[in-house]
Amino acid sequence: MSEALENETPESIVHLFPGSFYFPAPPGVTLRDYFAGQALIGLSSGFNGGVGDTEWFEQYGAPVAYKIADAMLEARKQEGGA
Repeated sequence: MSEALENETPESIVHLFPGSFYFPAPPGVTLRDYFAGQALIGLSSGFNGGVGDTEWFEQYGAPVAYKIADAMLEARKQEGGA
């Protein structure tokens, strides 16, 4: 993955959604981080673990979320989005 894609920020894609309500990302959050966070929300929607049970997320959730984010960035690159 190119460094430019890895370091791109969510603010750089705001123009894709004109008129949408948008909260700026905290400093240091890359587009990859943003995509991974969105993927993690989807992954955790079916999670049946107890409150405070972070083992699954540490072992599987975050790594899978970043793999999904990388795939999203690659697809975006292939379609000329960045």
